[in-house]
Amino acid sequence: MRPTPLLQKLTNSSKGWLSTHLRDPYVKSRQAHPAQFRSRSAFKLIELDEKYGNFLQNVNSVVDLGAAPGGWSQVVAAKMGWAEERELDSVPVATGGWEYKKNILEPNFHHVIYCKPDASRKESAEGYWLCKGWKG
Repeated sequence: MRPTPLLQKLTNSSKGWLSTHLRDPYVKSRQAHPAQFRSRSAFKLIELDEKYGNFLQNVNSVVDLGAAPGGWSQVVAAKMGWAEERELDSVPVATGGWEYKKNILEPNFHHVIYCKPDASRKESAEGYWLCKGWKG
């Protein structure tokens, strides 16, 4: 690949990220997939759904906190047959995830599982809470 004027202005860190991003198999799949997913995170939800028993089949509602750009909402709408998606991104980011699990999730659900799908980059600190069996 010949350097373009744009790439010549990037820092080494930015060039490294861009190079990794362009080689990412999930980024390539996102662009080639018939659904044209909005983000690579769509594959994370698909992977979790398949790994943990197609949990999206038997739910009435899903809350996607921090929905932008909407890859998860797009998958949920397709799997659940919804024609409409609503995304609420105005909620501030919470800190202290472990306290959240202990104090909020565990008392309200029968099963709380922390998972990190293969579609999540290894260097990323992200992870997901899969909560099943609402007690409310």
